[in-house]
Amino acid sequence: MITKEQARREVERKLASKNLTKPMKANEVYIFTAEMYKELQFRSKGDALQDIWTWTERWMFEKFRKTY
Repeated sequence: MITKEQARREVERKLASKNLTKPMKANEVYIFTAEMYKELQFRSKGDALQDIWTWTERWMFEKFRKTY
C-alpha cells in the first residue's frame, strides 16, 4: 500500500517516461488513469481515480502550458 503522495509521484514519473510531445486526448487520459489505478495500491480507494485524473491533467498543463 502506498500513500497519496507516493502515488502522485509515481503517476508523474510514468507520465514523464512517456515522452509526450502533446497533451493526451480525454480518452487517452481515461485509459492512463485506469491503468495507473490498477497498478497503484492506494491505502484508500475512495478518490483514487479522481486523484490520478487530476494529477495527470495538472502535469500536462504544466508541461504543455502554451498549448492549453
